[in-house]
Amino acid sequence: MRTKQKLFLLLLLFTSALTFTLFSCSSPTQPPQKNYGKITLSLEDVSSTEAWVNLKAQSISYPAQINLVLDNKALTGITLTSGDTTVYIDSLQPDRSYRFAAQFTQNNGTVSSNRLTIQTMDTTSNNFTWQTYTFGGANGSSVLFDVAIINDSDIWAVGEIHTKETDQWNADSTKWIQPYNAVHWNGHKWELKRIAGSGYPRSVVYAFGENDVWFDGTIHWDGVNYTVHMEGFPLLPNGDGWRINSMWGTSSEDFYIVGNGGNIAHYNGSKWTKIENPEVVNGTDLDIYDIWGDYDEKKGKYEIIAVGGYPNSNNRKILKISRDKVVELPTNGINWSLVGIWFKSNKCYYTAGDGIYYKHLLSDNNWDSSLESITKYYTGAIRGISRNDIFLAGSYGEVLHFNGKAWRSYRGNALPDEANLMKGISYKGDIVSIVGLDGRRGIIYMGKRN
Repeated sequence: MRTKQKLFLLLLLFTSALTFTLFSCSSPTQPPQKNYGKITLSLEDVSSTEAWVNLKAQSISYPAQINLVLDNKALTGITLTSGDTTVYIDSLQPDRSYRFAAQFTQNNGTVSSNRLTIQTMDTTSNNFTWQTYTFGGANGSSVLFDVAIINDSDIWAVGEIHTKETDQWNADSTKWIQPYNAVHWNGHKWELKRIAGSGYPRSVVYAFGENDVWFDGTIHWDGVNYTVHMEGFPLLPNGDGWRINSMWGTSSEDFYIVGNGGNIAHYNGSKWTKIENPEVVNGTDLDIYDIWGDYDEKKGKYEIIAVGGYPNSNNRKILKISRDKVVELPTNGINWSLVGIWFKSNKCYYTAGDGIYYKHLLSDNNWDSSLESITKYYTGAIRGISRNDIFLAGSYGEVLHFNGKAWRSYRGNALPDEANLMKGISYKGDIVSIVGLDGRRGIIYMGKRN
């Protein structure tokens, strides 16, 4: 019995010693694993000739030198100071595929990012066939201020038109013949019109559809009848020279008008609301000339911006408008007056007037003034379809088109080399209509892309 106990005790001691030995003998020390970091590329935006590439970095010591590679060739070196940076690349070719990658060295190891393939936008054609139409010229000076294209057989233009038949008594001296204030294109010819039976000059036309057209923001055409929507209109009286200058909206139940004297109003289909911000516009002699809006996909709502200035001054204002407030935006880089704006939200922003100015993002620090070199003439009207399909027009009959890569002037080529002043543009599909004045006559340039 004692012998069995001794054997068992010896076996237990041997097992314990073996276990202690196995667990007390540590494995050889491993060197710490090196952290080479990580970098990821993604596309923020692309045009016909430019790309904005986002670079996100993880586990990198700053500052870090990053090499950007384009199609397996070194493009540029970037000093990275944060983990989220956007790189701007220009001088790309339209309608072409490019492959980007980023490389960097850390802890004696070279790391490459993912490969990012992008496709630049194609250019649009700037080959247009043009026709010129003039109106009035007798019994007073005629002018067209604005135009709205619904389709190729339904176009409205508004202004003030005096003809040989107007501005005089009729044959039996019982009725004064008023001037016209609009012309309508039916696909074959222009017809002179008086909006709502009145010859009072009209400065704005905006169309949501063929039976849904607004004049000066307060007169609605349903295809049969004109209806005046002045109940509760907050901008009366509109005498003493001020007028409605521009309109923009998404429907007849949601649109804005802007005008002289810093006036801004919104219509919801049944009620007018004046949008006030005394610190910015109201109570001053600021004239607001143009308004435009576009859907902001990032924020899920429309972005609405207006431009204005003070009479006989180079001062200017850029105003961001929401339902009930106005916020002034910086004009850094702009030296002269502004009367026009057009943009695609989070892609490109253009302002025009005494100079042409551009931003990629509204948050960019400065407006780019390099476009001033494309023309020596004042360009106050601007409208586009996309970032590679934009029209500008202005003094001395200047008409310019941007196809995504370059600007083309039609003045003195496809259009007359004359001192016409162009005031409004509508551009839809392959049709553009540009209105203004030619001496004492109203004038329309109609262009159709070939």
